[in-house]
Amino acid sequence: MKKDRRVFVVPKKVKKPKKKMSKRGKIILFSSLAFVIAAVTTGLCLYFFLPREVKYSSYMRSYAAERGTTTLTKGCVLENSVSLYEYDVNNDVFITSKKYYNDDTMSYVMQYGLASFEKEYAMPLYSAVLSIRGDYAIVTVQTNTNHRIGLIRFRGNGITTPKTVSDFSLVYDGNNTEQMYFCGDYVCVMGGLDGYSSSASFTVFYDYTHGEMLPCFKIRYGYNATNAENYSILQYDDYIVAYCSTDAYFFDIKKDLYNGVLEYAKTGAYTPFAVVSDAMSDCNGNIQMFYMGNGWFLRSNTLSSSSAFDGFNLCYYTSDLFGETSLVFTRSSADFYNVKTRKTTSISQVFGVVSVANTYSAGDYAITANSYNNTSIKVYSYPCLNPADMVREGKSIIYYYYRPYIELTKDLSETEQYFGALGEMTYCVVDENLNVYQPSSMLPVVFIDGVGFECADPAFDPYYGDACIFDEKLEKKVLLKKSEQFSYSVVHSGTDAVLIACIDAEKVKTESEEESETEQEATLEEITYGAVTPAGKVIVDCVYSFLTPFYDGYAVGTRTEGGQEKVFRIDLFGRETELADAVLVKDGFYVFAVGEKYGIKSFDGTVLSEAGYKGIAVLENFMVNGVLQETYIVASQDDTLEIMKVEKK
Repeated sequence: MKKDRRVFVVPKKVKKPKKKMSKRGKIILFSSLAFVIAAVTTGLCLYFFLPREVKYSSYMRSYAAERGTTTLTKGCVLENSVSLYEYDVNNDVFITSKKYYNDDTMSYVMQYGLASFEKEYAMPLYSAVLSIRGDYAIVTVQTNTNHRIGLIRFRGNGITTPKTVSDFSLVYDGNNTEQMYFCGDYVCVMGGLDGYSSSASFTVFYDYTHGEMLPCFKIRYGYNATNAENYSILQYDDYIVAYCSTDAYFFDIKKDLYNGVLEYAKTGAYTPFAVVSDAMSDCNGNIQMFYMGNGWFLRSNTLSSSSAFDGFNLCYYTSDLFGETSLVFTRSSADFYNVKTRKTTSISQVFGVVSVANTYSAGDYAITANSYNNTSIKVYSYPCLNPADMVREGKSIIYYYYRPYIELTKDLSETEQYFGALGEMTYCVVDENLNVYQPSSMLPVVFIDGVGFECADPAFDPYYGDACIFDEKLEKKVLLKKSEQFSYSVVHSGTDAVLIACIDAEKVKTESEEESETEQEATLEEITYGAVTPAGKVIVDCVYSFLTPFYDGYAVGTRTEGGQEKVFRIDLFGRETELADAVLVKDGFYVFAVGEKYGIKSFDGTVLSEAGYKGIAVLENFMVNGVLQETYIVASQDDTLEIMKVEKK
């Protein structure tokens, strides 16, 4: 094939002379550029410097509602008449017990062991299990003459039987809770393992994670002889605070360690209010310390009395277990100290601090909520939820008293005079850099299946008024309006139903006039429960003395009829079916009886376990590690104890 040898010629472009921009064109061009630059600059300023709407969900977790119980998964079986003593919700450990005959004392003694859902870690051979942290436990053993305290590792890689970490050479001092205890990443011993004393003026910190107790450093705070009290010591990250009723000291492990001794940070000493007059002699002083993250501690300081005194800046009503209210007068202050930077700051509205809920206090809240959820007292029939679990990592809920009216007027009556300082409890949310978010709700809002309601206060007491729910923008919707006779509180929510608690003022008044009824009984009878839809349609009126949340369309409640308490299953249309065989109702299932044997049914009537057990105990946990609900069942049969886990859809 012949090559194409043609040449293609591309004609050259002829350059045309450029036209000069007219003066008018230049003005238009530069005006347009100036407008664009100004618009971009303004936009950037608005973005970076003006406050932007913060979503509540960026501070708080949301939870998916639990569905109906479907199966029971069987786990560990404990033999030889071992019983369940306690459940450690934070470490997911069952403390077991067994009664032994002691030949030396010629009497029966109770000893304790450790187990999980899957296996038994240690038989009941310890005279006490004092504390658990992860895979480790501080326990005591009994000898012929005394009890001795030590540390064991009971689980983990390669651990088949408990391993001794300390040698149990220390005689147990049952009167001193600070003798040996977990403190953050360490185990603390007053005076040290070789020189323990209940009056030791220093505390030794030990690393216990390498198979033995390795001394790391000590601080010069243990027993305060002047006050006759021990220092409380907290350790988070690289920071420590030791405090008692009269002083507090802060430490930075990386900065303040000299020759094995931690010296307190230069500005890390804190002294509370002083009692300056005889009129203040009945005041009680109190220091509280809360860790906020990133080196920040909230330092709270109060002087309180049942009567007014010079210098008080807040008063509030408090109530006891019997519903008796009293007025407390207090002088309060609070600030924030950063051990890392040595800086001190404050949040203007936060001075009457009640408590802090965050990841650092989640364990304490979980223990308290767990004890309420697993008690038989009716007043805690609604699920007690853990506010420290619902706030996201790095964020903290600060509960505090605020004063709606600041000015005090001295020439008014006593009630009116103190009204200016009368505090109401509310909250704010802060991050680890102390950026403050002040929501519009009175108490923290928890979202379950997208339906929000104000969670209980730090004491797990619901707030009564209107029954309200919230959307994700914290816009409130009133489901039931408070009246002179009825006050309401939402205590649980979900897509299908909202659980309502109600106090009938007329009923309370009538019962309080009956001398034959104790105050405790009257308090329990004041609260009734009902349910409405998130749209506000009433499912059942508040007529039940106990009512569970709805699980797959069913709830279970109790109501007295003809002098007898009866149990009913309620569907989403409010229709009732009596459950004559129910003997114990829990959230999502109930225990039924056939003769003297017990079994388990789901709310829809499905038999999950036949009635073949001599006894059944239920352990319910709400809001632990981001999970709304987790439930264990411990069933006894002859001389065995079987642990089961409730599985949901």
